[in-house]
Amino acid sequence: MDRLFKKKKKVKVTIEYNGEDRISTLTDDVIHQILNLQNLTLELRSTKDYSIPCPQLVNLEIKTQIHYDDRKGEIVVSAPKLSTFTSVGIFSITFGASKLDNVYLKLRGSIDYSDYSRKELKEIFQRFTYMLPALGSAKILNLELHTIKALSLIPDFLASSPPPFYNLKYVKLPHGYKEASLSSSLRSYLLGGSPTATIVTTSRENMIHQIAAASVTAVDNDSVVLVGAAVEGSCNDQVSSSRKNIDSGLWQGNEVNSESVCLLDQIMKKYPETFEHLDTKNKKFCTMKLNMLCTAVNDFIKIPVTEVDTEIIVEYRDVFADLQKLGFNLSWLVTRLNNIEQLWFPQPLLPKLHATDCQDYDAKSILQDIQIRIDDANIKLQDLQTLRAEKMQEIQKAFKTMDTNLVVGYVGDDLLSGL
Repeated sequence: MDRLFKKKKKVKVTIEYNGEDRISTLTDDVIHQILNLQNLTLELRSTKDYSIPCPQLVNLEIKTQIHYDDRKGEIVVSAPKLSTFTSVGIFSITFGASKLDNVYLKLRGSIDYSDYSRKELKEIFQRFTYMLPALGSAKILNLELHTIKALSLIPDFLASSPPPFYNLKYVKLPHGYKEASLSSSLRSYLLGGSPTATIVTTSRENMIHQIAAASVTAVDNDSVVLVGAAVEGSCNDQVSSSRKNIDSGLWQGNEVNSESVCLLDQIMKKYPETFEHLDTKNKKFCTMKLNMLCTAVNDFIKIPVTEVDTEIIVEYRDVFADLQKLGFNLSWLVTRLNNIEQLWFPQPLLPKLHATDCQDYDAKSILQDIQIRIDDANIKLQDLQTLRAEKMQEIQKAFKTMDTNLVVGYVGDDLLSGL
C-alpha cells in the first residue's frame, strides 16, 4: 500500500457507522475504504488543491464556508461512476469523465449575508457561476431558494454569460416556489443550452437523512498525500463513507450516535413528554427513530434567525409532523416554529426590527461622518484664523498701522478721520 499512500505524519481519523465512533490511525483497511467509496461527503475548511480519485463513487457532496476571495485551490474529481453531486457553498471544481444525472446547488448556510454589501454579494454570486460549467452534463438540476435568490441578484451578468447546462431534462424548483416567480434572465441562463428542458416544482425533500452510512473524518493538522493524486486533507476536512465501525453511545439501552447521547439527555431533562408515547419494543427501529430525532433537532436549532424563510418553515413543519407519527411529542419544537413564523410571517416583525436596526446604524454612520466633517472644518477654520493673524502682523509691521479697516475697507479710510 506504500505505492498508493504516503503518510507525512500519522493522521487521526474518526470512523462512524450508525453513530459509532472510534479514533484510530490510518490503516490499510481504511485506505481500501476510501478508494472504494460509493457515497462521499467532504467538508472543506482550507484553501488547498484536492484530488478525489474514487473509481466506485456514485454520490458526492462537498460543503464549504471558505471566504470566496480566499478560494485559491481547485477540487479535481476522478469518479467515472459519479451520478449525483451536491454543492454547498462556492468553490472551484473539475470533473473527469463523470456524466452527472443529478446536481443539487445549495448556498444556504455557506455565506453570512450580513457581512457584505449588496455590491459585494453580487461579486460573490458572479464567482458562484464560475463553477457551473463543470456541471454542464447534468440531466436534473435541483435549486434551493437561496440559490435562486443569489442568481436573481445578478441578471445583467447572467444575460452576458453563456448558458452552462447543455444536457438538462429538468430544472427542479424548491417546494412552494412558483415557476412564474423565476426571472426571465435566470430562466434563459438555465435553459439556454437545453431548450427542451422542463421546469418543475419538486415535492418536499426528506430533511432527515438516514444514518446508515459511515464516515471517515480526518482531524488534527496532519495530512495525507495520495501519490499521483496529491490529496492534502486539513485538520477539519471531513470525509463520509459507507463503512462499519465498533463503538457507539448508549442512551437508555439504545445504541445511538455517540454525539446524540448528550442531546437526548437534555431533551429528556427539559421536555420529558417527548418520549412518553415512543414505542421501544423494537430496539433497532427505536434507535433509528432516536437518531432521526437528533438529526432534525440539531439542524433546526442551528438555523440563523436571519435566514428563516417560508421554505424552511414548511420543511420543518413537515419534518416535525413525520417525527410525531413515529411517536415523539414535539409540541415544544412546534411551538417554537409557530413563534418564529409569527415573528416573520405574515406580519414580519423581525424583518422590520432588523430593517430599523439597519436604518439606525445608517443614521449613526451618517451622523458620525457629519461629525468628522465638522471636526475637520473646525480644524481648517482654526488654521485659517491663525494664518490671517500672521498676515495681519506682517501688514502692521510693513505699513505701521494698527487699523484693520485698511485691509477690508476703503482706500481713504482714516486719512481724514479728524475732519
